Amino acid sequence: MGDLRDELLRIREARGSLTPRVVFEEAKDVDHPLHDRVFDCPPEEASERYYISNAAKLLRVTFRADVEGKPMDLRSFWVVKGTPESPESQYVPIEEIAMNPVAKTVLLQQMRRDWQRFKNRYSNYQEFFDMLSEEFVEADPDQEFGDANGSEG
Repeated sequence: MGDLRDELLRIREARGSLTPRVVFEEAKDVDHPLHDRVFDCPPEEASERYYISNAAKLLRVTFRADVEGKPMDLRSFWVVKGTPESPESQYVPIEEIAMNPVAKTVLLQQMRRDWQRFKNRYSNYQEFFDMLSEEFVEADPDQEFGDANGSEG
């Protein structure tokens, strides 16, 4: 197969749009160059992956809480990445993370890495940095970010 991007552009040209469903439909043909990349496992395994994905969405639920007089949407659980000894990630109630100094430090380090990846992803777009600058200028200078909303660090 040629370049993946080229193949996706061919699909877009032929179908007039590019969506996951369009790629799925195009790749159904066993001779299509993307077939093995879309249909990468037997149907039974695919259905199990789908149901596990649905379960994972439930674990990413948020709740509304009042933090220093302001309503905020907070994650109910935080994912703790697996280790080589125990590779499956675990979801831990955010309150447990907040009460455990080691877990809280790890969480804040993860937030910092996430922010750095996000910043790097858009570093070529000056408009992005202009937008961020405007957001920080417009932000309430007296606003302090506490532990509950995960904004410190």
